[in-house]
Amino acid sequence: PGTPITGQHRLAMVRVEFQPDTSNLTTGTGEFNLEPTETFADSIIDPPPHNAAYFLDQTKALHNYFSRVSGQRLIIDTVTSDIFPAGETSTYTLPYPMEDYGKGFADSTQQKNWADLLYDTYQLSKNDIGDFGQYSTLVIFHAGVGQDFDIPLDDTPYDIQSAYLDREFIETHFTGTQLSELQNAGIEHVIILPETQSQLEISIGLTGTYALLFGTRIGLPAMYNTNNGQSVAGKFGLMDLGSNNANGIAPAYPSAWTRLFAGWAQAFSVRNSGTYTVQSAEANGNAPEILKVPINTSEYYLIENRLRQTRVSSLDSFMVNYDTLFVQRSPDTHVITNVEEYDAGLPGDGLLIWHVDESGIRANLGSNTINTDPDRRG
Repeated sequence: PGTPITGQHRLAMVRVEFQPDTSNLTTGTGEFNLEPTETFADSIIDPPPHNAAYFLDQTKALHNYFSRVSGQRLIIDTVTSDIFPAGETSTYTLPYPMEDYGKGFADSTQQKNWADLLYDTYQLSKNDIGDFGQYSTLVIFHAGVGQDFDIPLDDTPYDIQSAYLDREFIETHFTGTQLSELQNAGIEHVIILPETQSQLEISIGLTGTYALLFGTRIGLPAMYNTNNGQSVAGKFGLMDLGSNNANGIAPAYPSAWTRLFAGWAQAFSVRNSGTYTVQSAEANGNAPEILKVPINTSEYYLIENRLRQTRVSSLDSFMVNYDTLFVQRSPDTHVITNVEEYDAGLPGDGLLIWHVDESGIRANLGSNTINTDPDRRG
């Protein structure tokens, strides 16, 4: 386990849109979708209008997720978090079209685009926010869709990939006056997200991407291969494909190892043969939720019980019909702000056994590459 990840987080949420455009290479027009959803709002994931209340409810969904999976040890403070600009439909308008912040596929180009988006957002919002350091994280919500999923025949390749930018990123990609400005303003943690992930009649909730990036922001190591983005732990944990379970509305619980690393759970060490009980993370009994079986001085098994009372698979259309007992929607924005169980989107249930190699983890934790070597995964 690392240092326990606890405490409260106050967010500064900033809405930015782009110069209007008619480009076929990006989704939308560069502006937020503020058209009211007249019918079937409760059958759509993240319906418009995408106004201030909508983004506040997206952050409420983030709060509900981390409060549950951390056992209320990690709280996103939705009361003191603020949204900028203050008006319900007000936004800042960036100086360039969306395509200018999303075009190019090389890593260096993408990182420059993120840096440009961050700095332009800072310039537009600095007078309203003042001291960014009073917030733990700057969340930039931009108009349009994120370039985050492998959409078949995607004809909008210049949508912007979502990202978490840390202090090291800022110190690497800014110099001189710009670096001094960002440092003096207290900007150290930045998340970039779109207004929605739904596109091409494929319905995807924003909660999954939001939770994955916020997990990165608080120091949860990636469970996927960070060198190429390929999945390793799959749908069984937040910090891999599990972030997008049930089309992003029910991110999976963090894996057993991740919960131990964060200090959100304890393991019961099994050293003798016998009969043992392990309960699911959401159960309220007295049995342990994680069993630890030593192999040698640096390796062990973790056994957890992953159960689904509700089974939710991926969705194929824009319209959804979730049991109202499974999801809780905001009556105002129709955003799904809570779900009955976050493991409902798992591909299976029962005992899940993880093989953990602590020596490999220690060697690669600092570079966030604990699962990149196929011959020695953490």
